[in-house]
Amino acid sequence: MLNSKASKARIILAISYVALIYLTLPVIRPVLNFIKAHLGSKFDLLTDIVLLAIMAGVALILIKSRISRKQYILAFIVFCIYGYYLKILKIPEERIHLLEYGFLSYLVFKVYSSDWSFIFRYWQTFLTVSFIGTLDEIIQYFIPTRVGDVRDILLNIVSGLLGLVLTAVLCQKAAKNLPNSPPL
Repeated sequence: MLNSKASKARIILAISYVALIYLTLPVIRPVLNFIKAHLGSKFDLLTDIVLLAIMAGVALILIKSRISRKQYILAFIVFCIYGYYLKILKIPEERIHLLEYGFLSYLVFKVYSSDWSFIFRYWQTFLTVSFIGTLDEIIQYFIPTRVGDVRDILLNIVSGLLGLVLTAVLCQKAAKNLPNSPPL
């Protein structure tokens, strides 16, 4: 079990991340429009480069963690799905959401008690991230410069699920290395 200080730090980090998502909703569109106006088409390219660099970093972490062949295949499938969405999503902000909610899954998963079963933590994380992503779009519906969209709710949920699968791959490896850990 985590000590209380580490647990509180994870909770504060997850809450701060969600607060950052929600608090930037009214201002992020004008900020991105300003950046797009100055960078033009380079903005799309820059967004893709940053997102691909993040994905490469996650891939490097997976490679260094020495996961099983099955876990590599699962991670590869997730990366292919991420790549597919990065290709078909035309709006850079949607591509950013793709990784934003994946990372949120990791943070939320780490918040839930390690005393709970892996499956329970997994579902709790999925439900929490789905709720946060849905609330994100509901809030956007009431902001004049934003649009709340059911399609974006689904994108947030898919993004969270993809991040959760990668989190599960990493956390299962860590749990297997613990003495007397229950089978996953």
